[in-house]
Amino acid sequence: MIMANEKQFEVDVKRFYVPCDEKINCVECGHEMPILKNYEYLSYPTANKPEKKYLYCSECECEMEVNLTVNISLSVDKSSIVKI
Repeated sequence: MIMANEKQFEVDVKRFYVPCDEKINCVECGHEMPILKNYEYLSYPTANKPEKKYLYCSECECEMEVNLTVNISLSVDKSSIVKI
């Protein structure tokens, strides 16, 4: 696996759709809540740079923030290399 260097760089897309559900528990009451819903997007992401996401718990009205970081990697299947 090849990892992009650790420097920050723009991904050069307006919307970066994230194909997963990610949840956390509220720090006050423990209620499970989504950080990202399936295919929710991040606007103008920058790779390797933490971005703050603000959350609100509807159960206890607690406000929270969490850092999300987009990391990019590339995998090469060397067994698939063929002469053409």
